[in-house]
Amino acid sequence: MKGTKILIFVAMSVTGLTAKCDIHGIWKGKIQGVLPIVVNVVNDTTVTLSSPAQGAMGIPCCGVKIENHKELSFGIPQLGVSYSGTYDEATDKIDGTFIQGQALTLNLVRGDSADLEVKKPQTPQPPFPYETEEVSFSNGDVTLCGTLSMPSSAPGNGKFPAVVMVSGSGSQDRDESILGHKPFAVIADYLTRKGIAVLRYDDRGAGKSSKLKGDETTYDYASDALAGVRFLSGRNEIAKNKVGIIGHSEGGTVAMINAAENAEEIAFIVSLAGMAVNGADLMVKQNMAISELYGRKMNFGEIAMISEMFGTIAKSKDREELKEQLRPLIKGLHPEYDDAQMEKELSVVTMPWYVEFVKLTPGKYLKEIKCPMLALNGTWDAQVDCDMNLKAIASDVPTAKIVAFPELNHLFQEAADRSGSMQYGSIQQTISPDVLRTIANWILDVTK
Repeated sequence: MKGTKILIFVAMSVTGLTAKCDIHGIWKGKIQGVLPIVVNVVNDTTVTLSSPAQGAMGIPCCGVKIENHKELSFGIPQLGVSYSGTYDEATDKIDGTFIQGQALTLNLVRGDSADLEVKKPQTPQPPFPYETEEVSFSNGDVTLCGTLSMPSSAPGNGKFPAVVMVSGSGSQDRDESILGHKPFAVIADYLTRKGIAVLRYDDRGAGKSSKLKGDETTYDYASDALAGVRFLSGRNEIAKNKVGIIGHSEGGTVAMINAAENAEEIAFIVSLAGMAVNGADLMVKQNMAISELYGRKMNFGEIAMISEMFGTIAKSKDREELKEQLRPLIKGLHPEYDDAQMEKELSVVTMPWYVEFVKLTPGKYLKEIKCPMLALNGTWDAQVDCDMNLKAIASDVPTAKIVAFPELNHLFQEAADRSGSMQYGSIQQTISPDVLRTIANWILDVTK
């Protein structure tokens, strides 16, 4: 989901360590006890720092200093990042501070080569027991390119049920790739093996699809998804009355919009943490939850400013006027911002997609849904609150099947604990097998 307000930590490397230091080797720690970092001191001049949870591995930095064989400092000026630490020979640890906007603790202990590996065992590997085809389809002057997975054996009537997969916010590739994971590839593989055809495609601005025009909103992405449904319905191998949509995050909201507005073409929908409450309400809750996960609970004043900010966006009509209205609110939340940072923030929160997303009221679409609906959420989802979201769906779509998965995050991964539930890249699992089974069994049941 866009609009997430969190510190962005990036991978770095350290160079210029002297041969006399006992600092050589692999080190690991967590920024503020939350975000995993791995430092690999390869030799006197080559050291890397990686953030496995963010899929950022071995990125160089500059300005490295080693003093007295124990005082280490370096930085990445273009990102406003700096680090300084002290090596303690007695404990064989490095105690330090990571600075990016604010000072955060980053202490390091010895690690090993396994800490440098990012394994995603669920990612499908060929050969596959089904056919895959590179396809493209059009939505007006927009071309969407993707992959169609077709089961190897057809049901009795020779026609497959099928789904179009719609990704979350931002320009995503057909696999919805994130931090080394390929969730849509995993889901498509599982469903196709169960006899369900799957179309997944590159969003506008991603992969081989058309470039972004810059004024797209959720409604444009809903139109793209409908074009995908119509493409599938035109295939001889597909049962025309058994084509549905699986949407993740914003894609779930896209599925809701289409189910309400194009009921005759949509056989069923699956919402994977799709937003079902007003955009402004979701964004306030999301900012509060993520801030708390990263070790800092918002105070009442900050919550009030966040609420006013999204309320202002929801009521806005003119972009330039909106920028001026938001400027003091953003400054109140981020007094450390310089002019460049302020303008960058304003350009993001006033872009057409962002404004329309905040203005979205999914309830008016949910009330019109008549087709079968499966709605899933993880109870540890900090981006789309499980309780708030599923209650809204249960209220507006009484016939929907609703499942809350305990201790799963926004990607439906099993996390070791709630504090680490947003460290998507450091979790080996791409998606819980229970979620895969639930989706497949439900689709097969409603399309039999």
